[in-house]
Amino acid sequence: MTMTARRGTFITLEGIDGCGKSVQAGRLFCWLREHGWDVERTFEPGGWQGGKTLRSLVLNGEIADAETELLIFLADRSGHLASVIWPALEAGRIVLCERYSDSTWAYQVGGRGLDPAKVRGLMELCGFPQPDLTIFLEISPEAAAERLVRRGKADCIETGGIALMSRVAGAYAELAAAHPERIVTVPAGGTEEKVALCIQREMERVLFSGRTCCEVPS
Repeated sequence: MTMTARRGTFITLEGIDGCGKSVQAGRLFCWLREHGWDVERTFEPGGWQGGKTLRSLVLNGEIADAETELLIFLADRSGHLASVIWPALEAGRIVLCERYSDSTWAYQVGGRGLDPAKVRGLMELCGFPQPDLTIFLEISPEAAAERLVRRGKADCIETGGIALMSRVAGAYAELAAAHPERIVTVPAGGTEEKVALCIQREMERVLFSGRTCCEVPS
């Protein structure tokens, strides 16, 4: 049965590098389209016109300090929201985004050790909306590292090693525990098919439950 979202729904996929976000985002995008939903698939950083340069700065090791890195991520998100996310939500579409504000918290606070109050204050000042649902793909840093080795080239964040990824994974777990109404934890160590089925079950619960979706600013 073909259906159309009555209002834009904002879904994010989160997890440490190597958890399988891009693979699962692709699978979920296809599943949603097959079920008649109008979907905008995007990503951070850099998922908008003008974002490519910012993505290169933060992922290719051209930024020397964590605070500058944070501000670039926030600037990228602001442009991404204005040009991609809000227009799609306003049009009543589902937005499926790989990484969002939870990544900023997990990597810049948990991973880089920036002051939580400062990061929280900056994000509140920016007024970024919360997703309606976040899928946290949970995997051990060791298993994720093995996947990254098989993948080949790593970016500067991935090359932070097991210690960095362990801190990031811990921050994600804390976020999931603190926000169970929004963040659903999906074990990501199994096969692609098994992980995809777990995500699809959650989508069925959310999309057919009549829950209130993301508010679009006037």
